[in-house]
Amino acid sequence: MTGQRLPAARRPARFRRLPLALLALALALLAAVPQAAAQYEITGNQVDVTAATAVQARERALAEAQQAAARRLMERLVVPAGGTPPRLSAGQVSALVQDVEVAEERVTPVRYMATVTVRFRPEAVRRFLTEQGVAFSERAARPVLVLPVLDLPDGPLLFDDRNPWLQAWSEQSGGGAFAVPIGDLADITALSPAQALAGDRGRIAALARRYGTGEVAVVRATPGSGGALTVAITRYSGDDPASRQRVNVAGPGDGGFAAAVRSTIPVLARPLPPSRPPADVPPPVAGGVDRATAPTGTAEAWIQLRRRIAETPGVERVEIEALSADRARLRIAHRLGHDGLRRAMAPLGVEVEAPAPPPAAPPPTAPSYGAPPHGAPSAARPGAPTPLR
Repeated sequence: MTGQRLPAARRPARFRRLPLALLALALALLAAVPQAAAQYEITGNQVDVTAATAVQARERALAEAQQAAARRLMERLVVPAGGTPPRLSAGQVSALVQDVEVAEERVTPVRYMATVTVRFRPEAVRRFLTEQGVAFSERAARPVLVLPVLDLPDGPLLFDDRNPWLQAWSEQSGGGAFAVPIGDLADITALSPAQALAGDRGRIAALARRYGTGEVAVVRATPGSGGALTVAITRYSGDDPASRQRVNVAGPGDGGFAAAVRSTIPVLARPLPPSRPPADVPPPVAGGVDRATAPTGTAEAWIQLRRRIAETPGVERVEIEALSADRARLRIAHRLGHDGLRRAMAPLGVEVEAPAPPPAAPPPTAPSYGAPPHGAPSAARPGAPTPLR
C-alpha cells in the first residue's frame, strides 16, 4: 500500500470538497509565519576572554555574551519606542535567555574566543518590560543601507572593484539588519565617493529609496599604521540630523577588512533614538486576548493583511482559529486594551468581537433558620438578642 494513490471516490470527503482557492490560501499561510521571533535573536556577539583555565574562560565568555546580547535586545526594542533601555542583572538575563549558539570557537589552555548567538524568550521579555513599565516596539526595523567608503591617499573609493572594504561588507550576511548596494552603473551614477563623504542628502536619500531602506550609514574606513583601521560612521535617517560614531580597529591581522566589518556591525545594530516621541507606540498595559474576524480575499491579499496585523505596534501574537474561503477568525494577543485593538484594526477591515460578559455572580444563599448540624454553633435569628459569651 505504500505510495498507492487512493481513487477519488475513496479519498476523505473533506479533501474532495476543499476549494482549490482555500487550499492555496492554507498553503500560503504556512509561508507567512510571522517573523517576530527574529527580533529576539541577537547574532554576532564576539567574545575573547582569558582566565586561569579554558573552562573558566568559556564560562565567563558565555556570561559576557549573554549580558551584551541583552543590552542589544533592550536597545532594539526600547529605543525605537522613545524609551531608555533598562539595565538587567545577571539573574534577570539568565531568566530571559532561551538558548545560546556558539560558532568560530577557538580555545587555548587559558583563553576562549568565539562568536555567540543568543536567543531570548519573547513572552518572558514582554512580561519583564511590561512589569517594569517600559514602553517597547516589536516592529522590525528596515535594514540600514551601508555605503562603505575606503579613504586612501590617492582618493576615496566606493563602488569600485579596487575597494576591498566594499567587498568585505558584501560578503557579510548581516541577518537582514543591513543592505549593501550592488555597485552597478546606476549606483555609480547616483552617488560618488566625494558626495557620500560630503553628506549629499538628496543623492543619499535617492539611493535609499532604490534599495527600500529607511536609514543610510556612510561607513568610512581609513587605514593606519600596523594594519589598524579607523572607521567613521555617519548615519542618515529621514530629515533627522546626521548621527556620527567612531570605531577603532587595532591591527585586524589575518581578519583584515572582514574583522573590521565584524567590529562595526554591533555599532550599526544599535538603533538611533527617534528625534520625536513616536505616536504609534502604545503605553505598556497588561496583556490581553481578543478574537476578531478578517477578510481573506486572495492568498496574496491575506498574507499582506496578516503581516500588517502582526506588525501593528502592541500586537504580540496572531493565531488562526478558523478559516473559510472568504473569512478568517483570529485570536490576537496584544497590549492595547480592547478599545485600542478595535481602533487599530478598524482601518484594516478587521472586526474585533465584543468581549464576553463576565460570568454572572451566583445568587445569594438564603439564610437557613433550621437546627444547625450537630456540634455546630447556633446562629442568631434576625431580631434576636446576641447571646452573651
